[in-house]
Amino acid sequence: HVFVSGTSHYPHISSITVDPAPGIREMLKCLKENGHRNLCVIAQTGNVQSQFRNCAYERGPAAVKLAERAGMHTVCFNLGDKAEEVEMVADRILASVPRPTALCAHNDMIAEQLMDCLLARGFHVPEDFSVIGYDDVCRKYDLSTMNHSRFEIAHLAVDIIAELSMHAVPDNAVHRKIPGCFIRKSSIGIVNNHNQG
Repeated sequence: HVFVSGTSHYPHISSITVDPAPGIREMLKCLKENGHRNLCVIAQTGNVQSQFRNCAYERGPAAVKLAERAGMHTVCFNLGDKAEEVEMVADRILASVPRPTALCAHNDMIAEQLMDCLLARGFHVPEDFSVIGYDDVCRKYDLSTMNHSRFEIAHLAVDIIAELSMHAVPDNAVHRKIPGCFIRKSSIGIVNNHNQG
């Protein structure tokens, strides 16, 4: 067995996971270069299953930790899987003091819903808020995002299977990580006095 994008506590199940830190560091560098010092991370926590732990749920905590180390004021709101929760998160973002100028969402779908919500309330992206997602699948907006190579995951999965088939020892799983990356698009703007909250 080889799990991709997650791990298992079973000793015989190999895995390929994503290290989000490289992409997060690139994003934070870009934000700071554009004057951002107040970040909101919109994290998502899934159901913890006994057999499989999805590494995507590590992105939010990693972003908070790295942003705080980089000297950014950071707030984090956890989001469930209901679309109406995005409205509640938007309310909390707008009530935050200091108000975040950059929003880092768990994935592009949440980032897109958040942008819809903010635009409907009269805000502008990137003039009022810079927004970043994850997955590079948003087609509605020119959304800055983070991602990782699915090709590299597939390549590593084949390599692991070949390695296990030739040299496998029972209960001796193989674990590999691939780095995440940051993709800047037009949803990141320069902070000015107007949007510093």
